[in-house]
Amino acid sequence: MAGGLPSLGKRLAVGIAIIALALAGIAGAAEPAPATDEFVVVLPVKNAATHALLRGLLKDSDPIRRGEAIVALGRIGDAADAAAIRARLADDDPGVRALALNALAQLGTSAEDGILEKLAGDSDSAVRAALYASAPRAFFERRPDIVERGLQDSSPLARAAAADRADILAWTPEVAVRRLEAEPDSGVRARLVRARARRTDEARAPLLRAALESADAAARQAAFDSLTAEDAATFGAMAVEALGRERGAAAAAALAAAARLKPAGAAAALARRLAAETDPMLWPILCEALGAFDGDAFALDALAAEIRRRRSFFAQAAAVRALGGFRALSPAAALVEAARDADPRLRARAAEQLGGVGGAEAETALWALLDDDEPSVLVAAMDALRRCGAKADAARPARVRALDGRADPDVTAAAIRLRGALGDRDAIPSLVQRLRRIGGDDPPAPRAAALEALIALGHGAETARAAEIATKKVLPPTALTPERRTDHLHVRRAALRYLERFGGAAEAEILLRGFEELPESGLRPDLARALTKLAGRPYRALPDYRYVTHAVESLDAPSQPAAPPLPGVAAE
Repeated sequence: MAGGLPSLGKRLAVGIAIIALALAGIAGAAEPAPATDEFVVVLPVKNAATHALLRGLLKDSDPIRRGEAIVALGRIGDAADAAAIRARLADDDPGVRALALNALAQLGTSAEDGILEKLAGDSDSAVRAALYASAPRAFFERRPDIVERGLQDSSPLARAAAADRADILAWTPEVAVRRLEAEPDSGVRARLVRARARRTDEARAPLLRAALESADAAARQAAFDSLTAEDAATFGAMAVEALGRERGAAAAAALAAAARLKPAGAAAALARRLAAETDPMLWPILCEALGAFDGDAFALDALAAEIRRRRSFFAQAAAVRALGGFRALSPAAALVEAARDADPRLRARAAEQLGGVGGAEAETALWALLDDDEPSVLVAAMDALRRCGAKADAARPARVRALDGRADPDVTAAAIRLRGALGDRDAIPSLVQRLRRIGGDDPPAPRAAALEALIALGHGAETARAAEIATKKVLPPTALTPERRTDHLHVRRAALRYLERFGGAAEAEILLRGFEELPESGLRPDLARALTKLAGRPYRALPDYRYVTHAVESLDAPSQPAAPPLPGVAAE
């Protein structure tokens, strides 16, 4: 076939319809559907008729059909097809030979060494590249000379695939540097650096140094990406020096390397780079790198200064996030300043981080944010107060009560959770009412929060209602949905947590027998955990039967039921 693998790849989608139509004919379809370019969803079942058809297509006169059959068999993954695919390694079409190598790798097998050696000298570069990408590592360990041959290949495609195997080769430092400098293709050099850096021998450091000192940005980026914390003594100074000159992707790699190695002077160098940097794409990356230097005053001051510059929300948000991880030096003052910013998005992010920092200064700022007009800021501030364990004084519960009932359901939910955390038992009657009187259009977030608040308050008298919410259709009809419905997933999860906290054997029996329909798969792990606690024996969630996308359709019925039995969990 002219053009080899690329031409074959362009026509793969068309071949899908050919196989699908053939299968439909075997199944007895009266009028086959017209050919399309779409993949079809199939059942991953072993099917003798399908396999017989596909193996027959492996010998088809059209290389497109042979290639499609190989792709399908590789994706289905039946080891019984390995011999038939292996025979296609001698196919007349190079695209088919390459696809056969890839499919064998998918099946976890390969061919004899003699066949692989022959393919390493194939006339088509795509086949040679597929050999280096797909053949087992053990083969190259037995035949390192084939990797050496691949690194001398005339095709950059094949050399790049061979470069990924270069960690097998035992080079001296001189040979490693010479081979890097002799490679004409930038992409191959980068892959050679990454592969050799995985090998911890005497050639590693000289090769990385040569790459870092080269004029090739891709090689330098690969070298920076390959540096680990153990390289700090050897390459720390080079990483700091690179912070002042690298640009683009190599600069991002250098910044990340400096954060990993943490060499002396890195924080100061990063701070200078951040102040002078004109590339907006690098501002957040610089802030993230500075976040690795907790306890360094240069880093703290630089991040606080970036918040004040207001050059970009993304840079400010990255600075706030980095400061949130500081503990050795308190970031509270800088975060409090960010919480007063004109941008509500930044105020919300500052509130989130203040919740992790905690302390009197943070709590004072968070309480002040309860006067904010933006719902996102109010939610973030109340959640942060709850996380940092804020205590109530005489006036504070009243401020939170004023937010319980706001039009925004997320604000109401956050206020409910905070009232629970503050121990405001005056909230219990209204929380119970939310669970017992559900309107058709009531938002779910406050109900989930009500269950969480009742848990925090230790009020366990609503187990019967929680069991109903978890198992029954408790949402009343609406104009758009005339039938009753089960509650939203996060409300049912909260109900199961409530039962796990306050229920017992009786509630376990209700959960096992009370579901009106199969709970959605996302609820089953929570159900299994609750039953494990309530019943005193381990339960596991049962998954739905999952379909797998292949390039052919199955002729058989599913080999297992489409859904598990009620309630979708089973005792271990």
